[in-house]
Amino acid sequence: MRGTNPLDADSDDDGLNDGDEVGRGTNPLDADSDDDGLNDGTEVQVGTNPLDPDSDDDGIPDGRDVEWLQQAVRSLPRSAWRDRGLLLPRETVEELDEVEFLVRTHFDHLAVLELKVLRHRMDGCGQRPQLDDWIVDCSAQLQIRSLVDLLITNLGG
Repeated sequence: MRGTNPLDADSDDDGLNDGDEVGRGTNPLDADSDDDGLNDGTEVQVGTNPLDPDSDDDGIPDGRDVEWLQQAVRSLPRSAWRDRGLLLPRETVEELDEVEFLVRTHFDHLAVLELKVLRHRMDGCGQRPQLDDWIVDCSAQLQIRSLVDLLITNLGG
C-alpha cells in the first residue's frame, strides 16, 4: 500500500503485518482504524472488529467497553486461577459488569477505581504469583493485567 514502509512489516506498529491489514480492510498506516481506543492488533487478539468502533452495538466504544476483557478472562484455562476456576473467573466477570455499568452511567472515575481494585488482584508474578493474586499462571496474569491497564488508560485513569 502506498505510504507503508517496505522495510517494516508493521508500518503502524499495531501488531498486524501490513499485508494482513490490507487483507482485513484495516489501514496499515493507522494503528486504530476505527478510532475506538483499541489498536487493530489488540482488536484482532481480543475478538472485536477493528473496523467497527462498537463491535457489540451496546453504545460503548470498544476501547471503553469491558466485553473484550471479559472474553479474555473467560478464555483462560481453569488451571490459571488460584481456585482452579471454581469462583474467581465468575467474580472477575461480575466485577467487570459493575465497571460497564459505571461507564454507561458516566462515572468513569469510579469505573477506574473498580478496575484498579481488580488489577491489585493480579499484580504479582515477579518471581511467582503473590498470595492474594487471583490468576496464578504468570503468563495469563500478565496478559489480563495488560488488558486491564489498557482499559484503565482508555477511561482516563
